[in-house]
Amino acid sequence: MHLAFSAELCMLFCGETKGLMVNEKQFATPMIVENLQQLYTDIFNDWVVANEEAAEELRWRAAAIDRYLKLRLRGSQMNFIDAFAAFRDWERENSEEAANFLEELPEEAVTEFAKNPSTAKFVRDLAFAYFRPETISIS
Repeated sequence: MHLAFSAELCMLFCGETKGLMVNEKQFATPMIVENLQQLYTDIFNDWVVANEEAAEELRWRAAAIDRYLKLRLRGSQMNFIDAFAAFRDWERENSEEAANFLEELPEEAVTEFAKNPSTAKFVRDLAFAYFRPETISIS
C-alpha cells in the first residue's frame, strides 16, 4: 500500500497524466514501484555493510517476530506488520519473557529466515522501522 501510494505521488510529480492512456499509466506505476523497491533494497544493503552488528540483531528480531506470529498469533488474520506491533507491545509488557523468546531461536532458523527470498524482505522492511533520519544518507 505504501509503495502504491508513493508510485501515485511520483506520477503526480511527473506532471500532467490525464493525457496518458490507461494502459500507459498501468505500465508506469508498476515500474515506479519496482524502482522504489530497488531503492529500499540498495539503501538497506549499504546500511548492512556499514552496520553489520546492528543488522545481525535485526535478523534475529525479524525471525522472532515471524515466530511470534506463527506461534502466538496463530489462527489470526494478522500479518508481519501486525505481529511487529504486537511483539513490540509484548516486549514492553514482558521484557524478560520476550528476551527469552528471542534467545530460544535456533541460529539456523535465523539464517534461513534472513536468506529465504520470501522472508528476507521482512528483515529489510524492519530495518526501516528502526532507521532515524541521520541513519540514511543518499549520495
